[in-house]
Amino acid sequence: EFRRVLSDLVEALRRDYITAALQAERREALLVEALTALAGIDVVLLKGIAYAGAIYPDPAERPMTDVDLLVRDARFDEAARALRRLGYWHDGKRNQQSGANHAVTFRRRESAIDLHRDLVQRGRMGLDLATMWRDAVPARHGALRPAPAHEYLLHVAHMARHELTVPLIAFVDAARLRPRAGAGIDALATRWRLHRAVALVEPPSRLQDQQPADLDRGGDTAELDLDALAVREARPERLARAT
Repeated sequence: EFRRVLSDLVEALRRDYITAALQAERREALLVEALTALAGIDVVLLKGIAYAGAIYPDPAERPMTDVDLLVRDARFDEAARALRRLGYWHDGKRNQQSGANHAVTFRRRESAIDLHRDLVQRGRMGLDLATMWRDAVPARHGALRPAPAHEYLLHVAHMARHELTVPLIAFVDAARLRPRAGAGIDALATRWRLHRAVALVEPPSRLQDQQPADLDRGGDTAELDLDALAVREARPERLARAT
């Protein structure tokens, strides 16, 4: 009985992998098509589309429902027109109509592109968009991607926006992005007002290294450490809701 169940599981995983691999291949073709249409406009790959083939050497390991692309605000309308020429249409969400919104979703049959003009809703966080553009590094197909430290903090910001009630894959992303972010990430997180969110997302092994004396420092640091220690109780509940 056990062998039969194991065999069925292996076969189901094999089918899932084949499906994921085909989807990844199709998604890459859509990305190339979009970047070709956006030729002459600087484009930064964000989130899953930047992770696939990078922190996930096999793109089939990183599923996603859309492609996130960032362009400069001054070129946003031009980029939107280019996507419309490919047959994409605005999906009509009211909250995306304002020019202050950070992104607009464009859809075409089975595909979707979130076209970003900013990293998050303006005024909500201390992310430094100008620095992100300045330090962006080359990615595939002539696009850019955020520098490793920035990419990690952008990911943490995305998780924080949703109060960590995100799909489990987002925690895997964070664990893979963190080693690339470097030793100075805590100082940058403080400047970008993400230090508390980083403390919640950090691996539990790091949190367990904190000593009770850390809670006696006072001020914002004490509040941060309390939040970090509390995640041991909060995380299982959050993860259950995320599934």
